[in-house]
Amino acid sequence: MPMIFHIFFTIFFIFLTLEGSNDAENLFQATLFDEAIVQFSSSDDPKKMIQALFVTENYRKIIALAKGRFFDPDTNYLIGLSLEREGDFAEAIPYFANTCPIHWTRCLLLTNRSEETPLLTLLNLIEQERWKEAKVLLDSQAIAGDSYHLLAALIAENEQDFLQALIHYQKVSASDVSGHIARCVEALTLNPILDALYAHHLQQQGKLQEAESAWHHLATKYPDNAIAPLAWIAAARLSHNPKQHFQTLYTLYPSSPYAPEAYFSSYSFQEYVEGDRNAYKHLRAMPTLFPNSPYTLFAFYLLGLDEKRDRKSDKNKWLAHRNLGNALKYFAEVEHRFEAIVIPEHLKESLEQLRITTLFEKGLTHLANAEEATDPKATIQRGYARKCFQQIANQNEEALFWLAKTEYQL
Repeated sequence: MPMIFHIFFTIFFIFLTLEGSNDAENLFQATLFDEAIVQFSSSDDPKKMIQALFVTENYRKIIALAKGRFFDPDTNYLIGLSLEREGDFAEAIPYFANTCPIHWTRCLLLTNRSEETPLLTLLNLIEQERWKEAKVLLDSQAIAGDSYHLLAALIAENEQDFLQALIHYQKVSASDVSGHIARCVEALTLNPILDALYAHHLQQQGKLQEAESAWHHLATKYPDNAIAPLAWIAAARLSHNPKQHFQTLYTLYPSSPYAPEAYFSSYSFQEYVEGDRNAYKHLRAMPTLFPNSPYTLFAFYLLGLDEKRDRKSDKNKWLAHRNLGNALKYFAEVEHRFEAIVIPEHLKESLEQLRITTLFEKGLTHLANAEEATDPKATIQRGYARKCFQQIANQNEEALFWLAKTEYQL
């Protein structure tokens, strides 16, 4: 129980102890007590007012004064108790989230399953610290889901079996138990797996900024652990400005399975498409650094697009002319390597779309070659284009249009 509650409880009994034996003295002491409470309640500080009102069991006034706001843990605890005692269990839950797991769990159960008396019996045993009896009762009841894991976690945490408590808290989905998880992690011996579980939990809860910080903390805390590259890539994927995370990953861990993704993602797709020269200088090294990575397929495709681009300076001076031959070579690399490279499940859909897009661009490049050539070379190039469009006509409407146009020209 928070210290502030004990303080006010003590004040209450001090006033009672000061009462005399006769009615007049009792009345005098009661008046003193009331005046003290009134004076304390008139404070401009809502926390002091809540503390004073709680001593007089004026729960409704506390709820009205709080207006759904949150304060320090001690004050939140008093607001939560007031709501609980007035039967507002759902509203009490967030006030107990990081102050009292027993009351928090009771309110959660009363909100969701008010008629399940075994659950409330369990909570009473837990509140009385009768842990062994609570554990036996929990195992004997047909309780599942969040209710089971909440109660099992409370029992394990209070028995200082923090790892078991952490496992159960991780399985709670209906409520925010991040504070409880953090306490369990802190109580355990340093372990990167536990830190990773905590970061992953924050991510599942949609607390992305906190999750990014947790992953970044893990990566810097255990730089020599095998989990560090995973932590860097997880932090980067959640970051609004991931470049530094990506660069750190592929620089410190170049042999990591996440290094190719980090290297490729150091520049945005928009920077590549817009022809950023630093981005393309970076990209051209990728086939040498990571020849067997699925991300190298993206690199070949983008390098092919870049070769189709004429480039001029801001003063309209030529910097480079397009090279359709080189573009076709890069597109061909995507085709040739697509079947040979092992593609992870999470990239299959995007790489299949890349294959279709590459064939489409390859077909357009052959048509561009045909426009610059004379027969029979022009006819040969249109034939190559038709072959590309035929392969993807059922998957790309634009390819179907260009197929019809190419066949007409042939």
